[in-house]
Amino acid sequence: MNLVTLVLLFAPVLLVIVVVRKRAAVSRVRAATVAIEADSDGVRRTLADGRTEGVSWDEVTEVDVFRTRVGPHKPAGGGVVLYGTLERGCIVPLDKLEQSGLLAHIHHLPGIEIATIIRAVSADDDQSAGRSSALELLSPRPLQSTTTCWTRPPDPDG
Repeated sequence: MNLVTLVLLFAPVLLVIVVVRKRAAVSRVRAATVAIEADSDGVRRTLADGRTEGVSWDEVTEVDVFRTRVGPHKPAGGGVVLYGTLERGCIVPLDKLEQSGLLAHIHHLPGIEIATIIRAVSADDDQSAGRSSALELLSPRPLQSTTTCWTRPPDPDG
C-alpha cells in the first residue's frame, strides 16, 4: 500500500472525528450558564445562546441531583434539577450552586431537607473515598447517577 492510498482511506475518518469534536465544543459553549439566580420567587438561568430556564417555587414538583462524568454537564460535575411543568423547569449546575443562591432559598419548598441535597451533591466524592480495595478502585463507576431529593407532597384538597 502506498502513501496516497493510506491518505485516501484515513482522511474521511479524520474529517469525521474533527467535525464531531468541533460540534461538541460549540454545543458546550452554547449551553454554558451566563447568569443564574435563585430568590424568593424561584430560580432562573440564562444560557450563552440566549435561551432561558426558570421555575417558581410553587411550580416545582420534584428536585433531583445528578452527578455525571459525560455530556454537557461534565465540567460542572452534574446539576440540581428543579422539575416544574412540561414547559418550565431549571437545572443549576453544581459548579454554580453557591453562586446561584439556591441553597439559601430552596426552603420555600414544603418539607425539603437541605442536608439531603448536600449529601447527594457530595455522594460521588464519598463513593470514591470509600473504596478500599484495589478491585473496587478499578471497577467501573456509572457515567451518571441521579438522586431524587424531594417530591411535592400530594395536595390534600384535590
